[in-house]
Amino acid sequence: MNLTVDDNHISFANFIRISRAELPPPLVSSFLPLLDTVTSHEDVPQDSMTHAQRTRLAEAWSVPVTDGELESCRRRGIFVTWTTIDERPHLVRNAPLMPAFMFGRGDIQTASRQCISIVGTRNASDYAERQTYVFAKYLVERGIVIVSGGASGIDTFSHKAAVEAAVPTIAVMGTGLLRDYPADNANLFDDIVECGGLLLSEYAPSSQSKAWKFPERNRVIAALSKLTLVVEAGLKSGALITASFAGTFGRDTCVIPGPLDDGNNEGGHELIRDGATLVTHPRQLLPENPGLFDTGYISEPRIVQARLALSDAEQRLMQFIPSDGIHPSALCDTAPFPLSETNALVTILELKGAISRTHQGTLKPV
Repeated sequence: MNLTVDDNHISFANFIRISRAELPPPLVSSFLPLLDTVTSHEDVPQDSMTHAQRTRLAEAWSVPVTDGELESCRRRGIFVTWTTIDERPHLVRNAPLMPAFMFGRGDIQTASRQCISIVGTRNASDYAERQTYVFAKYLVERGIVIVSGGASGIDTFSHKAAVEAAVPTIAVMGTGLLRDYPADNANLFDDIVECGGLLLSEYAPSSQSKAWKFPERNRVIAALSKLTLVVEAGLKSGALITASFAGTFGRDTCVIPGPLDDGNNEGGHELIRDGATLVTHPRQLLPENPGLFDTGYISEPRIVQARLALSDAEQRLMQFIPSDGIHPSALCDTAPFPLSETNALVTILELKGAISRTHQGTLKPV
């Protein structure tokens, strides 16, 4: 069931407050049923929280959810969804690391259709733009829903191919749904909703863009999709993070190759070397019998690990992970980043093979 402002404005406001607090999804899931009635952060069970988590919860509750914010959510048709496991599409239901709930705008049923994600660089070449349109058009004409991130470049071309065909597409945003980012895509986001598509975000509706939110949201893009297609991605492209999540979830990754002397393709070519499938025509994404896709066409699970250099933030976090290990909650308390950024960096470091998690849950350098 989707919760709107008109259904219960108190509960809706509490979902906004909880999302601001940046608490771990399993913890949030444990007290979601209480949000219909709580009037203070003190009403939320805090026995299992760390001191830092309790502080963030109190701070989130101290910032008012204004009538103007709620009215903006009402006008845009924003709702809260996926508050229970059973509400989620099958693929997302079985994927780890998912948010405890999400904010949506549009038709939530679109997420239960057959989806393929298309991701790549924001600074796309003419070649990449052409290939994105060719592949996306082929897929949407066959009833496949394109999932991407709403950003400039490949994301935008993917969504536009669906909108121009007047069919649904899904944009998983790295900002709140009251923030049109990039601003140039504001009309595109409205068009996605008008075409029966869906906008999703795990962040509070008024949340602004932060660099760490984009790799974090990529896990949702990968989870929604039976297959991820990478178009033109450099060695540090967020598209490679999406591909890594896809591999973790046991989904296939395909790559459109590009010119060897173009650095924007180095990341995609690394994925191919690490086991991703090279594709040169969109029909290679689907079997001869389309019905097979409905019953799990994806080939045997395999992990696609991109050999990526660590970013400055990832290297900085590594300094707080001692050789004998540290528990994630202790790392979140000591790391110089907000909780959500720390969690996203930990996930990326695990996918890059820089750290591992022991059976006791301790994080250790590899």
